[in-house]
Parts: sequence; C-alpha cells; structure tokens
Amino acid sequence: MESEFSYSSNTNSLSPVVDPPPEFDLPFEILFNVNSLVQNACLPPTSLDTEFYQFLDPKTHDRAFIDYALPKLLCLGKCSYEHVAWLAKESLEWGKKEKPMKSTLDYQRELFNIRRVKITPTRMYFSGLKPHE
Repeated sequence: MESEFSYSSNTNSLSPVVDPPPEFDLPFEILFNVNSLVQNACLPPTSLDTEFYQFLDPKTHDRAFIDYALPKLLCLGKCSYEHVAWLAKESLEWGKKEKPMKSTLDYQRELFNIRRVKITPTRMYFSGLKPHE
C-alpha cells in the first residue's frame, strides 16, 4: 500500500492550511497563493498532488512562470479540477512568450503586493492574490 501525504498541516482544524509533500520546499509566496486559491474555491484541496507541486517548484520551473500562473488560476472563475493539465498548457505557452524583464509591480512608484492573513477562532482568510493586469 502506498502512503499518501495529507494536504493540510492541521487536519483536526476547521480551517486547514495547505502544505506540500515533504520533498518540496516551496517559498512562502507560493504557499500563500495556493492557500488563497484553495480558500477561494479555485482549487480543490484533496486534488493537490505531487504532480501539482512539481509545477510550483522553483527548482524545476521558472519562478516568473509560477508567479504568473497562480493568479491566472484565480481568473478562471470556477474550481479547476484539471489544474495540472492547465498548468502544463500554460507552461508550453509561457515558453513561447517573450518574458518580462522586470517584475509586474512597479517599485519605483511604490506599488506593492500586500499579503494578509486574517485569523479568527474558526477560519483563516488569505487575501492579496491578484490577477496580472
């Protein structure tokens, strides 16, 4: 029998927080975005598997692609049960595009992406994931 990982670090909680499998060491920003997508019902938490996390690993995929793709998932407007296939398709299209030379945020104009986590006795709310304009 094959051992599976739990998608949440706190399975007894009313408000689970998504954790990747132990073999992945993902940056905070990526984990925050995944938690935000799960909380906003854009990703079903039980479908987050090793293949999904491989697309989010900066060691295997361009970090700029990951930062581009996760907010775009939010724009789909519905729960994506085929997010791995969607990420694979987006990755192919990303490879054909001309890459931006700088961040999508303009730090000289003092525009920043702010991430917030609101913690209540029964839930955690992740906000700050915005689609690219």
